[in-house]
Amino acid sequence: MHLIVIADSELCEAGYILDHHVMDMTMNCANINGLFIQIITDNPSNQLQEFCYGQNHIKLTTFKEAQQDIHHHLKVLVVHFGKTCSFLKTFPHYFLPIITPNERASISVFKRYLLNRQFGKWIKNATKVISLNDWSLQSLLTQYPNLKSSLVSLQLPIMEQPIIEWSEMSAVKEIISKGNNYLLIFAGVENITSILKEFSLFKKWQQSTMQLVFILENVQAVNKANSILKGYKFKQDVSIYTTHQVNATWLAASYLTVFEGVKSSCSYFVMHSIHFGVPLLFDDQIQLTETWKSAGEVFSFAEKNVLSNHFKLYYKDEVYRQSRATMGGNWLQTLNHNRSTFELFNNIVLSHIK
Repeated sequence: MHLIVIADSELCEAGYILDHHVMDMTMNCANINGLFIQIITDNPSNQLQEFCYGQNHIKLTTFKEAQQDIHHHLKVLVVHFGKTCSFLKTFPHYFLPIITPNERASISVFKRYLLNRQFGKWIKNATKVISLNDWSLQSLLTQYPNLKSSLVSLQLPIMEQPIIEWSEMSAVKEIISKGNNYLLIFAGVENITSILKEFSLFKKWQQSTMQLVFILENVQAVNKANSILKGYKFKQDVSIYTTHQVNATWLAASYLTVFEGVKSSCSYFVMHSIHFGVPLLFDDQIQLTETWKSAGEVFSFAEKNVLSNHFKLYYKDEVYRQSRATMGGNWLQTLNHNRSTFELFNNIVLSHIK
C-alpha cells in the first residue's frame, strides 16, 4: 500500500500547523503493516526533514520526483490539505482542510473568492473530507452544512512533543522578548488596539519587564499592526510575528497564552501550549465546542478591564497560574485518552487501497 501525503497547501502557509498535521497523521499510520508513506513538498521545513530522516517507511520527495516515481505504484491513496496535482488525479483523495477560505480574514476579497471556488472542487473530488478534532468539525459543518454526508472526524492523538530545556526557552526569550517573560497573544489584527489598552493597564499597575508578543496570520497583518503600534507608550515591550515563525519553544516559554479571534486551525497551538504547562485564556467570541472550552479560561475580552485583571492575577499569583496549567493538562489527557487510534484511520481511509 502506498499513501501519498501532500505537505503543501494553498489554504495556509507552510509552518508549524501544517507540519504537525502531516506528522501526527503519519505517526498514526506508522504501525500499519505493508504501508509505505511518501510525503511530497518542494520546500520541506527543517522540522519535517528531521521527522522523516531515518524512518524506513517514510520517504520525503519533491513533486517532480513523485511524478517520476508514481508509475511504480498501483494501490495509491492521496491525502492533502488544500493542494492537488494532475499526475495523482486518478487516485482516491482525502481532503483535510486546516482552515477555510472564509476564515482567512486578511486576504483580499478576490483571492478569497478564488480560494472558495477551488475549495469547492477539492470537496467535490474528495472521497472523504476529514477533520482531526471536534472544533474543526463544528467549524466545517457550520460553514458547509452540505458536507455532512462526506465529512468524517478521525480524532487522531497528537504526537509526543520534545522536552524543551530551560536554556532553550531562555534563548528564545532573548530573541523575541529581550530576555523577559512574555504574554503570547494569538489575535486578529483588527482587535490589537483593545488588547494594547488592556496591556497598558497592566503595565501601569505593575512596572514589570513583562513583554507582549503578538502572533498574527501573515506579513500583511504584521505590517498593519506595526502601524497601529506607532505612538503606543509601551511599544518597546511589544513584539509582533507571524504564525509561520512560531515553533514549539515559543509556546513552551510563554508565561500565559491568549487566544482572541482565532479559528480551529489554531488547535495545535492550544494543545501544544497545554502540553508544555502554559495556562490559556480564550475570548468568548471564539466558536469553541463545549469540549474545548475546558482547555482554559473563557470570558469576554470586550468587557473593560477584564483582560488586564487576568494579566494581573496570573502575574501576582503563581499558585493560581500553576493550578490553571494543571487543569489544562488534565483536559488534554482526557482529550487524548478519548481519541481513537490509528485503526480508525486504517478502517476509514486505508481500506480503499487494501
